[in-house]
This record gives sequence, C-alpha cells and structure tokens, in this order.
Amino acid sequence: MFGKSRSKSKANLALSKESVEVGHDAIGEGFVGSRELIFSQSLPIHSRPAGFSAHYLGVVSRFMMQTTSSDRKSPESQLIAKIEEEQLDGKLRLKPLASDAVTLRLDRHGFKITKQDGEDIILRVPLHTLAQLVMYDDGFSKSNLAVKVIVGKDLFSCHVFQCVSDDVAMGICDALQRVFRVIMSESDAAM
Repeated sequence: MFGKSRSKSKANLALSKESVEVGHDAIGEGFVGSRELIFSQSLPIHSRPAGFSAHYLGVVSRFMMQTTSSDRKSPESQLIAKIEEEQLDGKLRLKPLASDAVTLRLDRHGFKITKQDGEDIILRVPLHTLAQLVMYDDGFSKSNLAVKVIVGKDLFSCHVFQCVSDDVAMGICDALQRVFRVIMSESDAAM
C-alpha cells in the first residue's frame, strides 16, 4: 500500500495501494490543530481528521500513464516527469501565490481541500479514487505532493501541492498511511 525511499532524487515517497511500509510521526510548522488532534492513536479515525497547511499549485487533467515494458521509468518518475512537463508548458505553477494557501483535511473518507479560511471547498478526493500519493523535491528545495486520482479506466488527474517543509509532507503521507491501516484492520476484523 505504501512505499518510501529517502534520497535527494526526485521521488522521495510514493504511497499507493500496492505496497506498505511503516512511517514516522512529525509535527511542526504547517500542521493544523494540535498534536493530540492529529496523531492521537486512541481516538477513532472518524472523530479526528488530520489537517495540514499547503499551497495548491494546480491540476494535471486527464492523462494516461505509460505501462509498456520498454519504458523503464517507475510510476513515480513518470508522474513527476508529467508534472514538470506541465510546469514547463505554463499549465501548472512552479511557485505558489499567497492566494493558493489551502488546508488539506484527511479522514477515513478522503481528502477535503479548503481555502485557509475554511469557507470555500476547492476539492474533495474520495479515498477510493486515490491511486497514488508521491512526495518529491521540486528542484528548488521545496517539498511537493502529487495526489494522483482515478477519473476513468486508465485515466488519471493529478493535484499538486507545495508543502512548507518535508515534515508537513511526511505528516500528510503518514496520516494517509494510518487511515489505510485503520480501514484495513476494520475490514479484517469484520471478516
């Protein structure tokens, strides 16, 4: 379900439904709410959505991923290359504006992205449509998150966020990992 690799290369973290590895807790600037609200293991996941501050850079709409054996790039590298291509074409921001500040809330139903004031909902990403979450360095020492979403058979969209720090990006990935673990343990218990 989740796989991590720590390096200074483009793909630092890839979360998907195919592999799983245990993460770590990180708290710092960019986290919304208290440590207890976000990371308390004693509260059920339904009553403690995790909240994080980030900047929304935009969306790469409706694309297909290469799955041929001749392309030796990993899915994470392909996704990052697609994002960088869109940025070079001017279709996706490289640097966020102050008005791009958002709050990402994560619970057992998925992501809810709102403006910082919490009034305007920009996007909802149901958990069952989440295909992959990739954390990567954008080349300017900024941590970006790519949220790849299934929109059709072999069709994806990718929402790109810039985090204030590596800790915030890792916190989002860890929170998502915990959500998947809780859901998997609940489904195992129901069997």
